[in-house]
Amino acid sequence: MHSRNHAYRLKPCALYRLFNNAGDLLYIGVASNALARVGAHDACVWFRSVSRVDLQWFEHRNAAEAAERAAIAKEKPRHNKVGNGWKHPGSRRPRLHSISELIEMQAPDAAMREVWKRIYAD
Repeated sequence: MHSRNHAYRLKPCALYRLFNNAGDLLYIGVASNALARVGAHDACVWFRSVSRVDLQWFEHRNAAEAAERAAIAKEKPRHNKVGNGWKHPGSRRPRLHSISELIEMQAPDAAMREVWKRIYAD
């Protein structure tokens, strides 16, 4: 088991950054298979707003993870939780959002936000 994990950590690994159309940094992560990992975010509410993916390759996972921690701390991506001042409660279940929070996150503009609030008010 140790040798398999060691070999995994020695493979090339990418640091990826996800941006929206406005150029806002949404998320930073690492993966040895960056395309598969980025695609795994499709369950996230914010993923539909991703319009650009930047990749930065590292020789091994340890280097990529160190760069990830530094980038999250410095760049403060909108949807990273761990490493961005958020304390993981120990559960892997995603936080459930209220209707109001979802409207704030997903409405394309202020006018639509007001319409959605009238329709879906908590």
